[in-house]
Amino acid sequence: RVQHLYLIRDKNKNRVRAKFKPSQLRIVEAIKDRLYAGQPIRHYDLKCRQAMVTTFWMLLGLDDAIFNPNTTNAILAHKRETLNSIWDAVRFAHASMPDGLRPDLVKDSSTTLAFKGIMSKMIVTLKFQGGTIHRLHVSEYPLVAENDVSQTIAACPPTASITLEGVPEGMNHAYDKWMDKGDGFTRLFHPWFLQDEYMEDTVEPFTRTEDEVRLCDMAMAKYGKELDNRQFQFRRNSAKNLKNLAKQEMAEDTASCFIASG
Repeated sequence: RVQHLYLIRDKNKNRVRAKFKPSQLRIVEAIKDRLYAGQPIRHYDLKCRQAMVTTFWMLLGLDDAIFNPNTTNAILAHKRETLNSIWDAVRFAHASMPDGLRPDLVKDSSTTLAFKGIMSKMIVTLKFQGGTIHRLHVSEYPLVAENDVSQTIAACPPTASITLEGVPEGMNHAYDKWMDKGDGFTRLFHPWFLQDEYMEDTVEPFTRTEDEVRLCDMAMAKYGKELDNRQFQFRRNSAKNLKNLAKQEMAEDTASCFIASG
């Protein structure tokens, strides 16, 4: 349903149907049993930059609020600029719905969409205090203050869905959470090379280095992904442009990305 009802703006500023990207399809596969059974989802995505993970959880939360009465869903962000960007996407997706299905609004503010007749609402916030959240998504979790996350999660009943995502930012609370297995959360790591758009024309002659051969073997073994020389050209250019941020922003494995960002 999500892929058919909503439009998003893609990276080229085009209005497009919300067709799932590789990272989003991996999330669906990880959560589908609990999602289809109507059970609460607890999930953590560690990712490279611009993997469209926030977009996925935003659309899922909006859809859940619209089609399930008496629901309050929230997205927690770490700063106002991020909050505004997410909120723009939420409002755009709601406005893009077909006329016969798009619910009218009883409240449309800088932080809340409240839907007429179904007593549901979608919220974006820097911190949530008061009330109950039925589905919470924490965007850029490594950057959100640990106390703000804890206080907001305290507003979630045991039946609530709680999802986390972000680019690694050192060995902080997000690292501890990633390593804390057995907490009921499923986990997915989204390396940059699973995003098909991360390619650039090669500079010939192009010969793969030993490190690139190693990455190629790892990508095939772990993800069944055959890498293209254009992806390695993108990797080389990113290393030059991002310098010491490359392993963090264009994460390849969970060990090096945390260490590099520490």
